[in-house]
Amino acid sequence: MEPVGTITMYFPFMDSETRDIIQTVMDEADHYHDFVHELNRRVCEEETTELAVFFATHHAVVLSDFNLLDRLARKYGKLAIIRPNLLIASALKGRDEDFQKARDAADYVISKNPPLWLHLEMLVNKLEAELFGYPVLFHVDSRDEIEEILERNPDLEFYKSRLYHFLSVRANKDGDMDTALEYLEQAIASSEEHNDLNRYARVVRTKAVFIQGRDIKQSVLLLERAGRALESLGDSDGFSDVLFQQGKIMAVRGEYNQAITHI
Repeated sequence: MEPVGTITMYFPFMDSETRDIIQTVMDEADHYHDFVHELNRRVCEEETTELAVFFATHHAVVLSDFNLLDRLARKYGKLAIIRPNLLIASALKGRDEDFQKARDAADYVISKNPPLWLHLEMLVNKLEAELFGYPVLFHVDSRDEIEEILERNPDLEFYKSRLYHFLSVRANKDGDMDTALEYLEQAIASSEEHNDLNRYARVVRTKAVFIQGRDIKQSVLLLERAGRALESLGDSDGFSDVLFQQGKIMAVRGEYNQAITHI
């Protein structure tokens, strides 16, 4: 597969053994989806590093692949650096709706003084948990600390795509569509700058969904862009979601036969 920033932007923060594992899997994979599944298999079946397990979990989250996350949880459920992601996934599946547990798990990792990038990763996990629990669960300090770290450390600016994507969803929940779209534009710019094709596709898809009531034509164009990106990554589930969104628009237009083929 061609290198994508979703994977390679973390290379500077990996130890040599972990990087060799990730690089080998990436070199042998056909596309991103293949990479994620093979990395998951290797960390579950072969001797590996804790950081490789973290990245296997991280990339399974990018794909929203709960089967992979369940497999990782069965083997590595007590590994502190992946527990925030596992707890968020569990809550999203309806097993445990207490997103505070994910925040607490991230705080535990932060309390151990991890490297700055991992500290930031935990803060982003906290913000994600706060978003899903919003407005019942929301702490502005997570966002503030994230922005402070990004301002001081330009080598971590690739996190902006996730930050702004989350903030756009929160603004949309608040009914502030203009602010939501401003955040999405910043998220798109960041993902493009860092060749983070996976998050680019997901942010573009979010924007397409947000503007369906305002500009159906533009929404269709954005869904096509997101679909092309997801298809190139081998992300069949993400691509299927794009087809579903396109089908909904066709149904609104009265194009029922086309809508049925998409949905």
